[in-house]
Amino acid sequence: MRVNVNQLTSGYVLKENVYSKSDKPLFRTGTVLNDVHIAFLRAFLIKEVDAEPGRANGEPIHPARRQEKEKKTIPEAGNRLNPSSLSERYQRSVQMYDRFFSYWQAGKPVDIGTFRRVMLPLLIDMIDDPLWFAQFLSGRAMIRSRADRSISLGLLAAFLARKIHLSQGDIYQIGLAGMLADCGLAKLPLSILNKEANYIGNEREIYQTHVTGSYKMLKGIPTLRNDVLVAVI
Repeated sequence: MRVNVNQLTSGYVLKENVYSKSDKPLFRTGTVLNDVHIAFLRAFLIKEVDAEPGRANGEPIHPARRQEKEKKTIPEAGNRLNPSSLSERYQRSVQMYDRFFSYWQAGKPVDIGTFRRVMLPLLIDMIDDPLWFAQFLSGRAMIRSRADRSISLGLLAAFLARKIHLSQGDIYQIGLAGMLADCGLAKLPLSILNKEANYIGNEREIYQTHVTGSYKMLKGIPTLRNDVLVAVI
C-alpha cells in the first residue's frame, strides 16, 4: 500500500525500493524503517513509499487513522528531530552522515541543501546548549568512526566560531563545512580508506589527496563562501 511519508513511524516494512534522483535506491525492499530512515526520506523530499500493510512485528497499520498523530510526532525536514536527548540526536546525525558518505562513494555530488536540512538541527541545538557540548567533549574517550569524527569536527568548529562571536549564519556555515571537511575520503580506494595506518609505498600520499578532493567536491556550491571552503584545506 502507498503510505504518505508524513504518516510513517518505526516498524513499517518497505514493499518496494525507494529511489531519489539516481538508479541506486535510497532504501531497498524489506527495509524495516526507523526514525533515521524516515528523517532521511523527508530530507530527500520523498512524498510516498510502498509499504507492507503490517509492521515488522505483525501489528496491523491503519494510516488514515494515524495521520494527525503522525504529523504531531514526526518533524518536518529542516525542523528538529525528536530523540530524547542531544546525545541521541548526535548519534542519529552520525548514522545519517554514513548514508551520505555511501552516496558520495557511488559518485553522487554533495547535495548541500539536503545535507543542511539533515545536519542543521543538531548544530542549532548545540549552539543553544553549549554546556552539553563541553560535557560531551570532556566525556569522550575516543572517536568511534569516520562519521563520528566528521560530526564532532563540525560541532567543534561551530562551537569555536560561537566563542569568537561570529554571526549565526557564519557559525552554521563553518559547522557544516567542518562536517564536510573529509568528504573527499569517499573518493579514495577502499584498500586505502579502510587502512588505519601502516601505509605502504605511496599510499600515504594517496590518502592525503582527500584534502584537496574535499575542496573540489565543495567548490562551486553557491551557498558556501570561498573563505569557508579555504578552511577545509
